[in-house]
Amino acid sequence: MPEEARVQCKGFLFDLDGTLVDSLPAVERAWCSWADRFNLAHDEVLGFIHGKQAITS
Repeated sequence: MPEEARVQCKGFLFDLDGTLVDSLPAVERAWCSWADRFNLAHDEVLGFIHGKQAITS
């Protein structure tokens, strides 16, 4: 890797719950693409991919 392409950092920030970036549309597109490969209904797949909220489990 060229020296100018390197970035020095002391840590990483992971946004797994959508606080900083709303990745839901991209995640759902990926799951719908997967569902298409297996001839599955989008609404059925999207209904179970996100898991349960802590309050309901």
